[in-house]
Amino acid sequence: GLQLIVTRPYLLAIFGVVTLYEVVTTIFDFQLKGLARMSIGGGDALAAFLMRYAIWVNFMALMCAILGAGKISKKLGLQKTLLCMPILVASAALVIAYIPQLHVVFWIMVILKGVNYSLNQPAKEQLYIPTTKESKYKGKAWIEIFGNRASKGIGSCINGSRKVVGAQGFIWLSLLISLGLISVWLVAAAFLGKTHA
Repeated sequence: GLQLIVTRPYLLAIFGVVTLYEVVTTIFDFQLKGLARMSIGGGDALAAFLMRYAIWVNFMALMCAILGAGKISKKLGLQKTLLCMPILVASAALVIAYIPQLHVVFWIMVILKGVNYSLNQPAKEQLYIPTTKESKYKGKAWIEIFGNRASKGIGSCINGSRKVVGAQGFIWLSLLISLGLISVWLVAAAFLGKTHA
C-alpha cells in the first residue's frame, strides 16, 4: 500500500487530502478542549461539554444530509466540492486565531465536522472509483489506517509546541502552520479534481 501511494501521484494526493484535514482539525480540537478546560474546568463538567459537542456534530451531519449536501456536490462537481473544505477550514483557522473564544471555536468545530461527514467524506470516496482494485484495497487501507493515525500524531506534536511558545504564541503559530498545510491541501484537491475528471 505504501509503495502504491508513493509511486502514484493520484493516490499521494488522496493521502494529502485525507491527512492534511486531520492534522489541522487535530490542532483546532486541541484549542477547543484547552478553551473548555479553562472556561469549564475538568471532570464531569468537561465530560458533559464534550458529550454536547459530539451530539451537535452528529446533528449537524444529519442536517447536512437531510438538507441535501449530496445535491450540492452534484451541482458543484467533484473538483469544486473538494476545494470547498480547505477553503472552509482556512476561514475557520482565521476566525479561531482572531476570536479564540470557547463558543466560537465550539460552533466552528461543529460545522467543520458536520460538513466533513456529509460533503467531504463522500467526495473523497468518489476519488477511488477510477482506480485499480489494488489501489482501492491496499492504497485506501494504508491511507485510512496509517494516514489518519499519523496525521493525528503530527497534529499532536504541533500542539505540543504550546509548552514552548505559550498560549498566545501558539495561537499564531498554529494559524501559520494550518494555513501552510491548507495551501498544500488546496493544490492536492485541485489536482485530484482535474485528474479525476
